[in-house]
Amino acid sequence: EYMLPRVASADIFKAAIANKNQRLWLAELNGQLAGYICIAPRENSDAWFIDKLYVDMNLQRSGIGLALLTHAIDTLR
Repeated sequence: EYMLPRVASADIFKAAIANKNQRLWLAELNGQLAGYICIAPRENSDAWFIDKLYVDMNLQRSGIGLALLTHAIDTLR
């Protein structure tokens, strides 16, 4: 879990929320952070890119990452 503070800190979430161009979604499991995705628009383009994608190491390969990606794509459509 040494990566968690680097990729899922309160400061990272505050910065993403403060940036009105970015979109951030969190995934929870049993009241705990399971993962998140942050997307942002490309400059001078209609395209978006994944800025950050994180799934808890113990929950990887459980479908959480796919659910986050699917939600982001569906929201942009």
